[in-house]
Amino acid sequence: MTLRDQLVRSALPLNAIRLALACVVIWAHSSPISGICCEPTVPFHPTITMGSAAVGGFFALSGLLVTMSAMRLSGEGFLLARVRRIVPGYLLVLVATTLVLAPIIFVQMNGSLEGFALTGEKGALTYLLQHLLFGFFLQQNVNDIFYPGAWLNISLWTIVTEMRFFLVALVLVQIGRRYGATKVVGLALATTAAVIAAQAVHPDLVATVLPEYLPSFRIVPLFPFLCGAFLGTIAHRIRIDHGVGVIALLVLGIATVSPGVIFETVGYGALAIIIPYIASLLPTRPLRWFANDLSYGTYLWGVPVQQTLAFVGLNAYGLGPFIALSIACTLPFAMVSWFLVERRLLSAAARQRLQDAQGRS
Repeated sequence: MTLRDQLVRSALPLNAIRLALACVVIWAHSSPISGICCEPTVPFHPTITMGSAAVGGFFALSGLLVTMSAMRLSGEGFLLARVRRIVPGYLLVLVATTLVLAPIIFVQMNGSLEGFALTGEKGALTYLLQHLLFGFFLQQNVNDIFYPGAWLNISLWTIVTEMRFFLVALVLVQIGRRYGATKVVGLALATTAAVIAAQAVHPDLVATVLPEYLPSFRIVPLFPFLCGAFLGTIAHRIRIDHGVGVIALLVLGIATVSPGVIFETVGYGALAIIIPYIASLLPTRPLRWFANDLSYGTYLWGVPVQQTLAFVGLNAYGLGPFIALSIACTLPFAMVSWFLVERRLLSAAARQRLQDAQGRS
């Protein structure tokens, strides 16, 4: 079975794997948020955290799926599809945490709302606007709630980054309609690899030659995204079997004992094959409930829920209970996001596409 066919067949296992990755991110954030320790690291690689590895999997899988979508849809249809999938849940968590959670925590810390800034360096509306505009430089806290320097939601940088990567995928696919998508994406992947290698060897030279906003663009996570994108252009020709899966696992294993930048690029890129391969091994029938995709909401809501739990002292019972409580308390918010916002808009979009198709016929 080809990779393209397997992705369709394994939609429910993929949802389950994405939810598991979101829970890994919550687990990774639990130690620093609770004040117990730093994030747990990947086995055999003490400089790479489990949270970073899970996010790398998200980027690689996103590059694969998004590029296939861009090849299938018109440019306008692709942008609308991405906005419908990403923005509603993102907007919900932004508004809820900035205009509801932040004032509540501020009152608990200071006794009243006096001094709660809406604008300025740490203002609530400034935070909201910067994130809604997907800016390169993002405010990370609102009025020093929880504690000075705390992140209100550290996970949101990946959503901002992915939105930029979506535009990259769209541009590459549009150029690829004339010159060949595989060639264009392959060239972009090779160029990204060259830039990352140059940064590792001569960082000062690269900083002088390339635009100063490039680090904020997240050039290293772009590599696994483009690995997935490249595979997306040939997904109809790649067969997902044990041989391919073992090779991808070997690549990941070699990257695990290599320098950090190799693990964050080649290793994460291998996940674009490994995740669909694992999904192909999982039975679909027991996972029918995963037609409800709670992974995005779980990822979005994890940090603000954890910060709130730690603020009220529920981190005092140890790391294990705090991780379990964090996941248990995040899932209801993910359900609200999915059932009341995300799924409704996706269903409305699907009905509109059906009506448009019927109208053309």
